[in-house]
Amino acid sequence: MATDERLSTWLTLLRKGTENRALHWETTPSEAAFRSDLPDGAVRIWKVGDPQSPEVRPVYLLTLLDNEGRTVEEWDSSSSGEEEGLSDLYHTARRAALRLNDRLERMLKALSQAVGEKV
Repeated sequence: MATDERLSTWLTLLRKGTENRALHWETTPSEAAFRSDLPDGAVRIWKVGDPQSPEVRPVYLLTLLDNEGRTVEEWDSSSSGEEEGLSDLYHTARRAALRLNDRLERMLKALSQAVGEKV
């Protein structure tokens, strides 16, 4: 299987695993990186870039780690041809790790109560 086919397969499975909650994404010491344990290792997705320079596109990195935390494989959006797929996975993993859907729902409910409007 070619490297780009492998990345596409990984992205598909990671997205499905995240959507059906089979994967549990966690935060890391870096605000721009998230990880999930796998049956035989772990996966990490992170975003590299300067938010102060919006003209520079961020680079998304997907790293596969073995059980000892060593890098087994790594792909980046600047050279893999999967910029959209890696970006989507990053944002999906971020939402899951930070529990953003629940958080935003609670915030919206509190705001609607504060202004007296039902949503």
